[in-house]
Amino acid sequence: MSVFYFLDSPSAPFQYLTPTRWAGQIPPPYETTMLPPMYLEYAKADLAEGGTRGNLNALGNAKRALHLTIDLLLHQYGLFKHHSRLNFPKKLDLGDRLQILPVNLIRHLNIERNAAEHEYELPTSTRAKEAVDAGRLVWLASEKLLERMPYECVVGWRHPRMHLLLQLDPLQGQIVLRGIRGKGRYRRRNGISCLTGNVRNADGVVSTSYVVARTPWRVISMAKAEAADWEPILHELLNVQRKDSMRTYIHRENMEIGTYIAIPLSVGPGEKWTDVMDRFFGQKAASADADPTEPDAGGAG
Repeated sequence: MSVFYFLDSPSAPFQYLTPTRWAGQIPPPYETTMLPPMYLEYAKADLAEGGTRGNLNALGNAKRALHLTIDLLLHQYGLFKHHSRLNFPKKLDLGDRLQILPVNLIRHLNIERNAAEHEYELPTSTRAKEAVDAGRLVWLASEKLLERMPYECVVGWRHPRMHLLLQLDPLQGQIVLRGIRGKGRYRRRNGISCLTGNVRNADGVVSTSYVVARTPWRVISMAKAEAADWEPILHELLNVQRKDSMRTYIHRENMEIGTYIAIPLSVGPGEKWTDVMDRFFGQKAASADADPTEPDAGGAG
């Protein structure tokens, strides 16, 4: 279990953060069977065709790959719910503030798209190849961010001083904060009072050592009006994700080695992310009880 301290980050709303639930890439925010690499493969075939039509099609498919990548990233971090209607440049501005992607590279690709669609300039073969390469680079840069994300953490809130269970709900576009306490689980580390130990067991259920408040202490909508509240939180979650994201890792307390893999998760209309995660862990536990010899293939943790 990793504990991150924010002793020198007064802008962070919490003093420490311990991830309790991670999840990989979540389903797209709309019905589609396409993913950015598929559009990039089409663009590659368009380039091989050559000629004016091939260059135009390559540019169009590179654009589709780029826009889908941006939407996937916004959805991954709970931003698509309230910001889906922003035009593409404003979506880039949002990603730039959170330092999600190489924005200058993306803006260059979008300029090429505008030249083709609005100024009726025919792209040269070189320009089309540059656009496809840029789209590929953007997707490669995004893969790490889409790999897995801490959607639930125990945090030591700075003002007022209290221990909270922080839950990022990308489906509802909100951050939910609930009080949490654990008898005999308090330790003082780096001058900070922390809750220690595993909050959830292997089946994803909150341990009996902890009590989580049913009524949220606070719910922060990730809409523009509350950006001053959610941006610092999301910024630090992204920093944790960048530091701790790896496909193979070592549990620091029990020294077990685990591997994360991506699996599809079904999401019902209006469903909360905590419901999706609870259902996943419930199915996982039921499967383990039915066949104890079945290997663990969980994609969320």
